[in-house]
Amino acid sequence: MKDNLICLIEQIDTIESKFHRTPSSPGLCVPSVDEIYDIPEFTLWIHRVQMELQEIVDRTGDQFVAGALEVAQENYNGWNNRRYFEALKGKLLAMKDNLDKYYADTGRHAMQEEKSPKIFISHSSRDKEYVSKLVELLDGMGLDQTQVFCSSLPGYDIPIGTNIFDYLRNQFLSYDLHVFFIHSKNYYQSAVSLNEMGAAWALKTEYSSLLLPGFGFGEMTGVVNSHTIAIKLDNDEVEVKDKLNQMYAKLIEEFGLARKADIIWEQKRDRFIKEVKDVVVPMDDIPEAQDDDVEMLESGLLTRKSEVAAGKKIYYCPACYQKEGKLFPIVKGSMARNRFCSNCKAHYNSR
Repeated sequence: MKDNLICLIEQIDTIESKFHRTPSSPGLCVPSVDEIYDIPEFTLWIHRVQMELQEIVDRTGDQFVAGALEVAQENYNGWNNRRYFEALKGKLLAMKDNLDKYYADTGRHAMQEEKSPKIFISHSSRDKEYVSKLVELLDGMGLDQTQVFCSSLPGYDIPIGTNIFDYLRNQFLSYDLHVFFIHSKNYYQSAVSLNEMGAAWALKTEYSSLLLPGFGFGEMTGVVNSHTIAIKLDNDEVEVKDKLNQMYAKLIEEFGLARKADIIWEQKRDRFIKEVKDVVVPMDDIPEAQDDDVEMLESGLLTRKSEVAAGKKIYYCPACYQKEGKLFPIVKGSMARNRFCSNCKAHYNSR
């Protein structure tokens, strides 16, 4: 919304300071260039900008904003980072002087629209064993699969044959989301997860943070960081129980749930705490593709940096990577612009 976009525009100078110059390679005739695409703060910022601009375009159809959105969606791959950034900066600063034009009717729309509440669990697929325990706890509270979205668990995930980007975007725009961030080392290595964090921040959704065992408050980065209240699941058990009680009370209010008898809730809560501590993540759960080699494009598809550097143009399904931790290629369908995942068969439209 308006305040979000103002905040993003005010961050331009800070983001611009993250540019760094790569050394030239005279022997390979590779010139020195200004880069920023490899900076996590920039990745989060540009995704938030895209989300805000897309919301304005969908609501107003404004052509100037649509042009700014196109620049924000350019391929920031290192070669043209500075040129694209300067173009986007100019458009955003021009928009800042006319923001009332783009948000004139948002108050009226907000009065007319009442969204259903829903929980969105933002996590790394490598942490699905922990996440399954959380979903069991939510189920025990009285929430069903229509009120919880979790990409790693069957029944709570994206329906087969559905366009993943349209579906995820619909979740953020059509529901009054309460996002559960599952913080771990795996989470911060996942481009998909960081993209979800940026979208949640941009839309000012309600959120709760759970830190998995072995992950500390000091390791939290990004817009949802150590300055926010979080539940560290391997902290003192009395503290964890108290914070889970608070979380339960909040969800009862948000979803209009019938409160369980104390003895029933406490049994479910205590079992959750125990089972989370007992989770053993096998070493062979690490996928062949390392997360630091995986990059999310503006289109939402994934590529491997090592393959791009070698001149290969292979796109991978983000839904399968999020769900299974493995890279499955996108293959061509019968129509020229139609592509689908070789594993889950989710369809993607290419330009």
